[in-house]
Amino acid sequence: MLKKETYFLIFIFIFSFLLRALFFISFLNKDKNYFTGDWNDYNTVALQIYENNKIANSSGEPQFLRLPLYPIFLGLNYKLFGKESPKTLWVQIFLASFIPVLIYILAQLIFNNFFVSCLSSFISSVHLGYIFFSGILMSESLFLILFLLFLILFFKNNFFYSGLTLGLASLVRPVGLYLIILSIFIIFLKKYNLKIKFKNIFKLFISWLLVISPWVLRNYLLTGFIFLTSFSGQHFYTFTANYIYANVNKVDYVKAKQDLQNIASKKIKILENNKNRRLYCIEKCKIYENLSINYILKHPGLFIKHASINILKTMLFPFFTELYYVKDFNDTFACPANNLKEAFSKFYIPKSDNLFLLIYMYLDLLIFLFLFIGFCGFIILIIINNNFLKYLDIFLIYLLFIFITLACGYPRLRLPVEGFIIILASYFYNKIYLKFYHFGVLSNIRDHKN
Repeated sequence: MLKKETYFLIFIFIFSFLLRALFFISFLNKDKNYFTGDWNDYNTVALQIYENNKIANSSGEPQFLRLPLYPIFLGLNYKLFGKESPKTLWVQIFLASFIPVLIYILAQLIFNNFFVSCLSSFISSVHLGYIFFSGILMSESLFLILFLLFLILFFKNNFFYSGLTLGLASLVRPVGLYLIILSIFIIFLKKYNLKIKFKNIFKLFISWLLVISPWVLRNYLLTGFIFLTSFSGQHFYTFTANYIYANVNKVDYVKAKQDLQNIASKKIKILENNKNRRLYCIEKCKIYENLSINYILKHPGLFIKHASINILKTMLFPFFTELYYVKDFNDTFACPANNLKEAFSKFYIPKSDNLFLLIYMYLDLLIFLFLFIGFCGFIILIIINNNFLKYLDIFLIYLLFIFITLACGYPRLRLPVEGFIIILASYFYNKIYLKFYHFGVLSNIRDHKN
């Protein structure tokens, strides 16, 4: 079995790399389509690392909005291959080709079933979400690798090293703080005695803290505040507060954004005059957060509606809709649909003049439907078998990544837990196959006896 497994993993890595390379050459590398989404934030910091060896904005001032690890990854590659070089993305594509291998290992840990693990790995190798984000200047692939390593080590009860990898993942995406809290909660749920629980929590937390502390210390020394990132306030203000303000005042998105920016700017100006200095990024973040909370408390109904829509968008939109961000598309993902029919047409019927992309978009839609049915089937299966608690840790992690998208919903935000969806769906289809296979075998035996 070990030899068979090794051959399969070598095949799946090569197959994954070739698919990602084909997609990059055929589409992303044309006209620099890999410059998409939040790339400019990461690229700006990476160029400062490349040119001046410091984590800073284009003005040279210290940068606090984005976490440092992905810009460092880009900056080091720029030093090797030249700034904004596609060779950097070839390194990323190579590393991202290990994701299906990691999903295989994770599936083996959860179910210890060769067929389920192979099917999970194969689906992840052809999955558009994993392929697309492997070849663009965004942090998804690096975070996925670190997050999958964390899950593998965590499920192996190797809490010290899982804490280290979670610390690294926490320096790529701002979800790390929520994950460490949830991980501690999951350890409490495990069937250990209290002493072992606290010992494991200590190992996890101290190793996580060991990794993130240099970045937190840097931020404290520069600002006097303890924080990982100043991203959350601006994020909620731009999306949640904007949505509520636009609906209450009957204005469009652009007008709402301008008005809110003016409101925030006035508050920032008053505080800067009182303090007789410019506010730090984290102080502005607190202002954005307070203003957002104020709008949420005044209009809880609108907030719940907005949050629910975004969570459903994260859960139920196929990954091909992420392509609407790419400049070669005339459409944009952010454009609202006027009615249900238009929304269905926009987000569930692929459209592209590029035949290669169109074929892959339809493949993604089929994979999405296949996984959605399989995932729902798995949930029904474990409820019928009264086995839900066995997989509670998986569903808690899944729900965390889904519910933190309440301000802004996109399919890419479920990408970290897409591996769980693939694995659980694969298990369900394996069960269905075995049931029909055994039914067929028994029927043949009965027919033979008759």
